[in-house]
Amino acid sequence: AKFKGIGQFSEGGLFNDIDHSFMLTACDGGKPDVDDTFRVKIWSTADSSPVYDNVMGADESSYIGTVIRGGNIQIRQPKKTKKKSKGSKESKKINSPFHV
Repeated sequence: AKFKGIGQFSEGGLFNDIDHSFMLTACDGGKPDVDDTFRVKIWSTADSSPVYDNVMGADESSYIGTVIRGGNIQIRQPKKTKKKSKGSKESKKINSPFHV
C-alpha cells in the first residue's frame, strides 16, 4: 500500500510555511515467515530536495522498504457496508482503501 500527501513540520507547536511531500509504503509479505517492509520518504515540495528516506535512492514506484523485525503489517480490502434504508438519518461510514 502507498499513501502520498503534503504537509508542514511543526517546531515547538508552530508550523513553518514550507510544504513537504511525503510517501509511506507498507508491504505485507503475505505469510508469517515472509518479511513485511515499510518505507518513509519526505522531501521539499518546492525543490524536491530529500529530507528523509529510509531507503535512499530507491525509485518511488518500487515497493522496497526496511524489514519490520517486530509486529506485523496486514493490508486488507475495505469491508463492504450495508445499505441504509431511504429514511435512515445515520451518517454514512467511509472505509479506507487500506489498513496499515
